[in-house]
Amino acid sequence: MNCPHSPRYKERLSTRARALALLLPVLSGCDSKEKATEKAQAAVSASASSAVTPAPLEPIMEPVICVNGPLGAGKRDELSVRVRQGLEQAGAKPFRVNPENFQQIRENCNGFFVVGGADIDTTKIPQSEPLHAKAKIMSGARQQFDEMFIRWAREKKAPIFGECLGLQEIVVFEGAGGRLIQHLPDVSKTNHRGYHTVHLNKRAVTAFGLGSDVRVNSQHHQAPKDPLPPTLEVVGRGPDQLIEAVISKDGLVWGVQWHPKRGPEQKIFEEYVEMVTKRGYRSPQASKTGPLATKKSGQKVNPNQHAETVKVGDVASAGKCPAEMVNIAGQFCIDRYESSLVDTEQHRVLSPYYSPVKSRLVRDFNIWSKKAGTSVKPENSRWEGPILDETMSIPAPYAWQMNENYDFMALSRQGVLPSGYMSQDDARLACENTGKRLCTNDEWEKACGGEQGWQFPYGESYVQGKCNVFRYTHPADAVHGIASRNLEDPRLNQVSDKDGPLLHKTGTTPTCISRWGTDGVHDMVGNLAEWIGDVTAFKGGFYSRSTRDGCYATLGQGHAKGYYNYSQGTRCCKD
Repeated sequence: MNCPHSPRYKERLSTRARALALLLPVLSGCDSKEKATEKAQAAVSASASSAVTPAPLEPIMEPVICVNGPLGAGKRDELSVRVRQGLEQAGAKPFRVNPENFQQIRENCNGFFVVGGADIDTTKIPQSEPLHAKAKIMSGARQQFDEMFIRWAREKKAPIFGECLGLQEIVVFEGAGGRLIQHLPDVSKTNHRGYHTVHLNKRAVTAFGLGSDVRVNSQHHQAPKDPLPPTLEVVGRGPDQLIEAVISKDGLVWGVQWHPKRGPEQKIFEEYVEMVTKRGYRSPQASKTGPLATKKSGQKVNPNQHAETVKVGDVASAGKCPAEMVNIAGQFCIDRYESSLVDTEQHRVLSPYYSPVKSRLVRDFNIWSKKAGTSVKPENSRWEGPILDETMSIPAPYAWQMNENYDFMALSRQGVLPSGYMSQDDARLACENTGKRLCTNDEWEKACGGEQGWQFPYGESYVQGKCNVFRYTHPADAVHGIASRNLEDPRLNQVSDKDGPLLHKTGTTPTCISRWGTDGVHDMVGNLAEWIGDVTAFKGGFYSRSTRDGCYATLGQGHAKGYYNYSQGTRCCKD
């Protein structure tokens, strides 16, 4: 196989895609990390030094396919040699991921492959069902990780292929969730632990590149049950009419109930890899944070060469609230979403993982580039398992943010990570540079309670999970084994648990909206704590704060106005 930085490969990539491609030799073993880093830095120097609007995604010549496992002992938890060989022969670069490295590598996965294994513990899924007496369930750790693996890939709209158990997990964890036949001998006389024929419909024949009738080898005890979740379509059935193959309505998810690696169906690997290649999937987050940073002391890290820019509207509207704000009883306006920051001149998006102040960003980046990987988990840590500091890399800031002088301003935007690491001074300046101001305590609480004046955006009584607050996982605990230290670590807002990312994107928690007429203010409780202006305090709690005070949660009174950490953001008000 050619290394992904061959001359022909480079000719087919733009300068933008080329820098991302320089990560792949590290995975393939074609380059050392040091050599790849030098090449990436050279690409950064040669690329545009000014902000550009990100180009459309381009085909990826040798996509990285991330494969789940291993999480336990036994061959069924291993990445099969034949799966790896099948993907490699199809022109992909398979890479095994697990809970210890998924945070680090997931933004660079172009596709996702879910392998086979033991039975699903159906008592642990939302649509809980009792287990059959002959079920041989997988480890709880693997099932928990696989659910996160599939849901994360679906959220990012990345291509997924599931084989055998992988198909069953896709059905169970997809959308509203499907159900399983618990014990196949109860409903079928077909041998599902050997060879049998599967009939594929026209959509499957076209997608998989196979004939309409395929002889397959399967080894499974459970199977998907009709009907499937509405996002999935049955495209293949066995002689007993049980589901053997599915494709999602959007075409990005393929699943088969057999093991292609055991038969002549190499063509299905080729078609899947071709689909990934043509789609050119690359996570938006990867394009913003750059290639994976190394945590080795003394080794340089490649800052991202490009910056996302956004259009900034006029906020000086007289007599009414600007479009990005909500009118609070005709008394004042408040940002609909938590603030994300851009520079005041070119409107380039600042990294949400660092202080917006250049001197602090450079200091923290240099400190954590050397310090990452040196934590020792305390004996009394509540975190179960290895701390993420051992495997999680430091996010790379934008090159322009490291090298240029700039001022910053606050925007209210939907579907983006809000900016943390803000002090009260930072929050005040960000709002003022936008033509707004920090909210007062009374304004903030009034907006949070909605027209009904409730204690919570959704009512008078606390309900766990309605807002992104009181999460069991604490990010500093997960990364360092202790929740009270290292709070400027730029990795903390990248941590996920079994329920997904700890920090939500703006406007993605629909049960946490403070209603004002037909409009509403999002995430005033939880997500990030928000600085106010008339006292030195921040409001609402953040995602891991164990508070049930809702709109009245007030914290930080003991901190100076220059204090900052990962959990602190803001939103602005306007008369």
